[in-house]
Order: sequence, then structure tokens, then C-alpha cells
Amino acid sequence: MEMVIEDYIRALWFWADKGEQVIVDPAIYIFLLDLLARNGRFHRLHQLLLNRVFSDSQDVACKLLKYSDIYPPALQLCIDMFKRLEDYDQIVEVFLAKRKLSEGLKCIQLYADKMKQLDKLKDLMLQEAARSDSVMLQLTKNFFEAKLYLSK
Repeated sequence: MEMVIEDYIRALWFWADKGEQVIVDPAIYIFLLDLLARNGRFHRLHQLLLNRVFSDSQDVACKLLKYSDIYPPALQLCIDMFKRLEDYDQIVEVFLAKRKLSEGLKCIQLYADKMKQLDKLKDLMLQEAARSDSVMLQLTKNFFEAKLYLSK
């Protein structure tokens, strides 16, 4: 079944190369992703993602995040896809969900000017830091105070 769907996607890409307007429904990518994951074919899934057979979409990236617990490289694939989509807010939320506060702060440091929900993310980061420990909370507060000062 997986090969049939892969061939279907390849055929659509072939027509797109001929100048035809072809858009693959993200549901097809998600269906293939689920099939490969259910059959434990994460290596094949990884290859297809690296070869950009899957078009970047928020739906595909979120599905990759769901498989990151059983296939850890899916987390980086998810983050890379969000980065290509320039959805930096979502990247920070992914880091928060995985309790990777320092990576979230680094992302904010790099892309704060491109983020749409910085105030919301700041509150979420402070809440997560408070759950972590007092040192992380103080570092996070200091980060945002310095960032606020620098942006004025």
C-alpha cells in the first residue's frame, strides 16, 4: 500500500514538472506517514522527508511531532519543517512541549522579530520555567528583561 501511495505522489510530481498545476492534498502525506509509522518503517519515512517528497505543511509537521516519542529524529524533522514554513512560534511551542526551555529561548533570541505571539510565548516560557526550578525561572526572567530592554 505504501508503494502505491508513493508512486501516486511521484506521478503527481511528474505532472508538476511538466508545468501542470498539481497540488497534493496534505491528507495523502499524512496517510502515507501513518502507514510508514504503523509498519515501523521510520527509516523510509526519514528518506522521503529528506528527499522532500512530502510537501511542507503544518499538518505534516504536527504529525511528525506525535511520532517523536517512538522515533526521536522525527522531532528534528518537525522543527526543520516548521523552520522552512517560517513558523517560529510553533517551534518554540514544540520546545515547550518537550520541556526544552533553553532551545526555546535560543529560538526566541534568533527569531523574535518574526514571531506573531511573543507575549503569549513569554508567558508560557515563564510558566514552564517556574515548574522546572528557581534557577531556570530566574534565567528566563533575566532573558526576557534583557530582550525587552534591547528592543526599546
